[in-house]
Amino acid sequence: SAGYAETFHGIDDFSSEFSSFYEKEPDGGVGSSNLYVLASGTKGTAGPEISARFAAKKILYEYFHSYDYVDANALALAMRTANNEIYEYAKVQSEQMSASAIAAAVTDGKATIATVGTCRAFIIRNGKVFQITEEPEIAEDGDNASAPLLLLGKERDITTDIYDGIEVRSGDIL
Repeated sequence: SAGYAETFHGIDDFSSEFSSFYEKEPDGGVGSSNLYVLASGTKGTAGPEISARFAAKKILYEYFHSYDYVDANALALAMRTANNEIYEYAKVQSEQMSASAIAAAVTDGKATIATVGTCRAFIIRNGKVFQITEEPEIAEDGDNASAPLLLLGKERDITTDIYDGIEVRSGDIL
């Protein structure tokens, strides 16, 4: 099955989230992955709902069209491609566009998670919550100004945070 959720609006209309996923059928082939993506458009930029929707769909598309069969590499390349296309589109439009995104590929009982921006992943197992990923810390420079946060679309050829080899069991909620 495959699908997506419509844009979710936050407290205000300036930020929006979009999720996209693909789940193989229960009798799907070994090695075939389930992929879940959540993207959030950045408040205060042009078209945050467009950035979120595009990022989620592009990451899903690029992951399954990758020639790299290592989940971590395929996710990193999918994130980079989505980033570069948002960056180039915004540049042509003379706008600033960006989004945070998190993607989880689950293959044969192991999860690989890729993040860019302010995203966190948790696993709920046997009623207990465990945080898997860390939000990036924004460093302070000498003038007490925050260093810019890395987001999809902010600059070309970004680096993605990857968390690989996370065991998932029946009944876990990711």
